[in-house]
Amino acid sequence: LYALKSVLFSFRNKRHVILLSDNGVGVTQLARWISQYFDKIHASGYFFTCNEETKCSDLFGKQIILETINSNNEYIKWKSGFLTKAIKKGRVAVLDNISEVTEKVTKRLKCLLDQKYDDKVKYFDVPENPKKPQVEINENFRLLCTCKNNEISKMSQSFINRFDVIVLDNQLKNITPTNLKKLI
Repeated sequence: LYALKSVLFSFRNKRHVILLSDNGVGVTQLARWISQYFDKIHASGYFFTCNEETKCSDLFGKQIILETINSNNEYIKWKSGFLTKAIKKGRVAVLDNISEVTEKVTKRLKCLLDQKYDDKVKYFDVPENPKKPQVEINENFRLLCTCKNNEISKMSQSFINRFDVIVLDNQLKNITPTNLKKLI
C-alpha cells in the first residue's frame, strides 16, 4: 500500500518513478496494476520488458518499408514505438528491467525526462521521423520503470536522479507458514 501511495503521489506531482525491489517480490505485476489504475483502463497498457538488445527504435519508432506504394506514392512509412504512443496519449509507460538497457537508450530517455516544470507545451525530439521530428508530450504521460536492488548500480547516477526511486520491500520474507496461511 505504501508503494502504491508513493507512486501515485509522484505521478500527481508530474514525476517519473523507478520501483526498486528484490527478486520475487512482484514488482512487475505491481507496475502493471499501477499503470492500469493511473490510466483508468483495464486492458493491456504500454508495457515493455527491457533487455540488452533493446534499441531506441523499439521504444520510439522506426521507418518501415512498404510492400506496395501507398496512396501518397510512398515506399516508406513511419511506425511509432510504444513509448511514443504513450507520450502522445498521456499514458503510463512501464519499462520493466530498466537496468538492462544500453547507455544509448538511457541517453535518449534522459532527453525525454529533462523537461521543465512550467505550463508551456513540451515536445520530445524524434529525429528518426523526418515528417514529424517532434512529438508533443501529453501532460499526463508518466514513465514507470522497474529495477532489481542488485542491478541499480548498472545505471548512471545522472539517469537515476531523474526519477523518484521507491523501494518495494518483501513484507512476507519473515512470515511464518502459519501466519502466511492465515493471510491467504
